[in-house]
Amino acid sequence: RAGINRCCISSILSLYGGDISEGNCRTSETVAAYPDLLMGYVVLDPRNLMGVESEFKKWFHEKNELMSGFKLYPPIHKYPLNHENYCHIYSLANKLKLPMLIHTWEDDHDGRWANPALLDKIVADYPNAKFILGHSGGTLSGFRAAIEVAKDQPNVYLELCASRASLGQIEFFVDKVGSEQILFGSDIQFFDVFSQLSKVA
Repeated sequence: RAGINRCCISSILSLYGGDISEGNCRTSETVAAYPDLLMGYVVLDPRNLMGVESEFKKWFHEKNELMSGFKLYPPIHKYPLNHENYCHIYSLANKLKLPMLIHTWEDDHDGRWANPALLDKIVADYPNAKFILGHSGGTLSGFRAAIEVAKDQPNVYLELCASRASLGQIEFFVDKVGSEQILFGSDIQFFDVFSQLSKVA
């Protein structure tokens, strides 16, 4: 009904439930059941680099047909996006030319960890990785920071989903970075997909 042919998914268990490995397994099982409809993102925790290496090896060397990229959520792990452990993850994505969907938000709560400005001097070092800035920073100051990161960096994408609709947001993004670096996102399960589609329909 929504006209969406394929969704990228990751596990709530991995993100919020504290069991990254099991959550990633459940994601892969769901993708395997509906391979024409779904693509899976592996959640990685920068606090545990041994775990990062284990999950990377499992999903991108042993079972790489099931997963398509990484999902990163800095406010949960309490590591800022410019931390050296995140940079290690970016290097893995760069090696295999993988996309990373990264929660970004600029406010007093999440900004310490997830302000897109933290990526400004980093993304150019990983030109083969694709940085998808989830929510594009989420607030007006976040939008501006995300634009600064994306300008002149073809491997950075501004993603549109949010619990709010900002008047003129898409036009603003297109004017600053062009349409090729803007991606539709739904945050489905948290939001009604039609509320997100209304921004672009």
